Amino acid sequence: MTECRAFWFGHVIESEEYLRLERRQRSVPLGDLQTMLRSIALAATMLVGPAVGQSKPSTDAQTPIVYGRGMFVCVSEEGAVAVRIVRPVGSANETGNGLVRIRYQWRFLSASNPDGDEMKGAGKVLHTLKDGRSTKASSAMKIGSTTVGWQYQSPRVGLIEFNPRKQRIYVFEETSFEGMPGHIPPLGLKAFLLGDSSSAKTKAVVVGGLVSYEGTATLVQGPEGLAIIKFGEVFSRELPNARQQHGVSYLFRYLPDSGSDTKGEGEVYESYKNNMYDSAGSSVVVRAGAIEMDWSRGGDEDGFLYYDPSKMRIQTCKASDVEKLLQ
Repeated sequence: MTECRAFWFGHVIESEEYLRLERRQRSVPLGDLQTMLRSIALAATMLVGPAVGQSKPSTDAQTPIVYGRGMFVCVSEEGAVAVRIVRPVGSANETGNGLVRIRYQWRFLSASNPDGDEMKGAGKVLHTLKDGRSTKASSAMKIGSTTVGWQYQSPRVGLIEFNPRKQRIYVFEETSFEGMPGHIPPLGLKAFLLGDSSSAKTKAVVVGGLVSYEGTATLVQGPEGLAIIKFGEVFSRELPNARQQHGVSYLFRYLPDSGSDTKGEGEVYESYKNNMYDSAGSSVVVRAGAIEMDWSRGGDEDGFLYYDPSKMRIQTCKASDVEKLLQ
């Protein structure tokens, strides 16, 4: 692997050639699949550093998905496919043995005909559990004309395995799959194939991207640069007059298309008074350089970031997998 200038908020490996390459890649439009992958990969490695202790690393990367609350979009050369995973059916017995089944639905839009109709389908994958763990590493999940892997973790969370050279994975709020009639339209797939050029004259649609905190890196590609965000610990504060704050801290590095890179930190939180949400006392905007996104509380392990997918892209992956995006 090429030597690079990488950082983990202060730890730097020097290579000016790497910086020039990275800046050149970030100047290409969002719709360019390979350039987008390369830009995300380089920036992610700059955040978390190279993986260690892996003698024969897999070529696949992993993204966590929360059943019943998250859905994902997989973008590849074939097209874009939205996938909703239903909660697992079945569980282990007292000895940790059993069978678990995951059902999923998908909507596929071909890259060769982005103005055409979507294909729709459904499928399922099975895992046998022994001592509470899956007996196989992952199962193939056929979605549209492409395939990703699914790995069982718990009744709440699974891992989507994908090839970072050929695929991108974006996680959204589960309601984005079908939308809410009269309120929110289904998540459009055309913007993922054509970038912001397809929606320059259309009304912006804001979606909720579901992001996990622990052990993950959140990469945000905006119109003017790339932000790398590492969320920290979730906190709860008891304040006078029956007030509470619930939120999460974060560190960030922002790499603009022109100008100097910046780094910093912040926190976002929802404020409550007498157990009622207090919007005036809340601070819910994540700021990383020129990028700003609204945040909302999810749970102790994840939250939501709201953005227009035709103008901004958010990708999360396991921190230990980011080096694979360079391979």
